[in-house]
Amino acid sequence: MKLNLPSFLNKGLGSRVGLDVGSHSIKVVELLPRSDGFEIIHFAVHEIPQEENRGKASKRVVSRLIQEIFAEKKIHNKNVYLSISGQQVVIRQGEFPKMPEKEMREAVKWNAQEEVLFSVEGADIDWHVMGAQDGLQEVLTVVVEQSVAPELIETALGADLKPKGVTVVPIALWDYDKALEPTQPGIATCYIDMGAERTRVYFVMDDRLLFSREIPNGGNHVTKAIMDQYDGPSGKLEVDAKMAEELKKIYGLPQENETGTTPEGISLKDIREHVLLPISKQVEEIYRSIEYFKNRYKQQNVNRIIFSGGASGLHGLYNYLKDNLETDELERCNVFMQGATHLSGLAMEDIKLMGPSLTVAAGLALGRADKINVLPEQYRVNIKKTLTQLAPYSAVPVAILILLFYGMSQRGLLEKKQKELKTKSALLTQVRQLFEDSKQPLDELEKLNKEKIRLQEEFNFLPGKDRNPVNLPEVLAELARLAPENGSFTNVEYATRVPKSSRTQGGATALGQGRLMLRVKGQIFGDERKVLDSLTRFLDQMKRSPVFVKAQLDGSEAMTESIYTQSGIEFKMTLVPALRRDVKTLTALSG
Repeated sequence: MKLNLPSFLNKGLGSRVGLDVGSHSIKVVELLPRSDGFEIIHFAVHEIPQEENRGKASKRVVSRLIQEIFAEKKIHNKNVYLSISGQQVVIRQGEFPKMPEKEMREAVKWNAQEEVLFSVEGADIDWHVMGAQDGLQEVLTVVVEQSVAPELIETALGADLKPKGVTVVPIALWDYDKALEPTQPGIATCYIDMGAERTRVYFVMDDRLLFSREIPNGGNHVTKAIMDQYDGPSGKLEVDAKMAEELKKIYGLPQENETGTTPEGISLKDIREHVLLPISKQVEEIYRSIEYFKNRYKQQNVNRIIFSGGASGLHGLYNYLKDNLETDELERCNVFMQGATHLSGLAMEDIKLMGPSLTVAAGLALGRADKINVLPEQYRVNIKKTLTQLAPYSAVPVAILILLFYGMSQRGLLEKKQKELKTKSALLTQVRQLFEDSKQPLDELEKLNKEKIRLQEEFNFLPGKDRNPVNLPEVLAELARLAPENGSFTNVEYATRVPKSSRTQGGATALGQGRLMLRVKGQIFGDERKVLDSLTRFLDQMKRSPVFVKAQLDGSEAMTESIYTQSGIEFKMTLVPALRRDVKTLTALSG
């Protein structure tokens, strides 16, 4: 549901103003954008007195006229969008790689030099990226001679207005058309804007402005063509500029078979002959532009031809264009018929004449120079510059405002940080709780591992458990075989231990059990040399035997003569037997 505000509340509230200052007239439109188009609040078309529109005084005259128009129409919104055109405005398409804004500005200057008849240094430049393909950007660029935009802006400033943007006429027409009908892919549209001094032709397709041309022929050429001597009831009748303008507005281009006369007695057939001369030349140039576009861009036809501008409202022109351009897709822009507004007190002839001339102004208000804006930097709104200008006059209020805005921004920042801190604190609490909850299973797991180790150790020493996977008879037989001839064993015992080198993190051995050790005691008889040779040979044989993996002499001492009748030594030895072969094989396979 839309809320329609009373008209007195609509004034200046969300409205937009387009100001089109031409060489012949001033056009103003204040409108409100809507989802289904736009609504006109105020409008005006005011001719510039030609006797005053020359020389240095013209800027002051135009500023005064604009000020009077805004006051008379009660247009309270002073923020305006302006259009610019002419030979000192160059519109160009080109392809550029992606680059920073500063580099793009220099690239645009360099690219436009071949078409610009003025110095690009200091020129006002802007560009609009229409699309990208194969790593290149298709860019629409506009270069305006340095003095053109400031003169237009100073005219607006002289009327107490605030220029917000300056764009070119084709962009304004494009924005106006898009507000009424969304762009369809593959549809070629030709915009023809017929002004007082010249006719501009633009071609748009797939959101790209492809081609533009200016024809030095407009409504003033029709007026000049009518200025002549005519045969009247009482002789020759001289038609001056003022009378020619009136005849143009009333009769336009009379039909071919027209037989009437004007109240002054001028034949309508004569008027047609005079008007037809500039009109036919103009239509011929338009036709050539359309054919050139179709050939250059490989198009079989132009899908839409749209006319706008004050000269397009000429009576009889539409039918003549339709017949000579050989198309049924001819459309006329008329903001009164295409927008919502109150037309009380406005005659149909005025609607037909004034409506097309307001198209550019309406497009300026709708688009607000969003694609191309050549407003010079010195006229753009800059908070820092504004505060600097106000400082000498209102240092204290400005300082208070700055502090106020700064305090408000800091307060907002503080509230934002406090919310973030609160959120992160809640997350931290959750993480801590999860950490505490996760510690309990870890503690339980550690207890279970310790219990597992304890039970494994107890299991290893249970009765009947074979903790020593060795061939004990083979070990004893090898021990007897290698015993020295002049010696004997007095004691052989075995025990199980777990070597430190074979422990793992869980406390188990490489085979999962302890190793068997033999502790051997014995004597070797004979003199000192014989005893030492026998002991050395016995220890060496034990070390080389495949039945043992380790042989170690723990100690030796001379025998007591009171006990033994022969001399000799007593020795102690530790032996580590090798594992059974089958156990070795299984161990190798599992490893």
